[in-house]
Amino acid sequence: MGGSGRYQREFDAARSTWEADTAEFQRVETDRLRQLTAARTRHDQQVAAALDRAAAHNARIAAQWAACLDGDPEAVEWFVGQALAATSYPDGFPVARKIAYRPQEHDIVIEIEFPQRSVIPEIREYKLFKTAPEVRPVKWKEPEAKKLYAQLVAWMTLRIVHEVFEATKTLDLIDVVVFNGTVIDVAPTTGKDTLYHLVSLEPERSLFEASLELDRVTDPIGCLRELGAEVSPNPYDLEAVKPVVTFDLRRFRRT
Repeated sequence: MGGSGRYQREFDAARSTWEADTAEFQRVETDRLRQLTAARTRHDQQVAAALDRAAAHNARIAAQWAACLDGDPEAVEWFVGQALAATSYPDGFPVARKIAYRPQEHDIVIEIEFPQRSVIPEIREYKLFKTAPEVRPVKWKEPEAKKLYAQLVAWMTLRIVHEVFEATKTLDLIDVVVFNGTVIDVAPTTGKDTLYHLVSLEPERSLFEASLELDRVTDPIGCLRELGAEVSPNPYDLEAVKPVVTFDLRRFRRT
């Protein structure tokens, strides 16, 4: 009664649909495999390029280190700069350093820039006043702010000198760290940005390592004076000191 004809038509339609779906699947799969091959090729190329860059970088580091061991001034300056750059400071602290190695004197001259006085926050804490009641900011008193800034300058100095001695302990190239700590601030008499020396010292390694236990020091300013440092009596008010060593700034390596 026509059933076989209807069956054949439905069979043919289903077969056509299957063939079309199969062809579409094969097209999509072929495209996927092509993209996968291209992605693998790009990945392999990127890995090879990264390995080449790493090998070149390691070769440069090895060459720098070998030159450093030989006492090459630029290599020693680079190495000390890398050691100091590995130390993190809070946001807003200057990161520029000037470094010069003097092989004849077996010393390294370092000039760093301290943060300005504004690094000490105006607000010390927030306090609940029950009589109001309300929370109000409590500012640092001026003597407290000056003391904090002076201690910050002193601690940064001790930290940097210590890091240089530690980093170069095995090199047998540096016996003295000549350190000048400066700040650039507005001169109250001229209104111009002016460089002020706040700390200057040149401790010998033997004295620094034998006479100090830095983890037990509680008076960083007194510690610097024990080392013979020139320390500003009031760095907050930009009272400058005379550096123990002046150096041709064109000789410095900036890091």
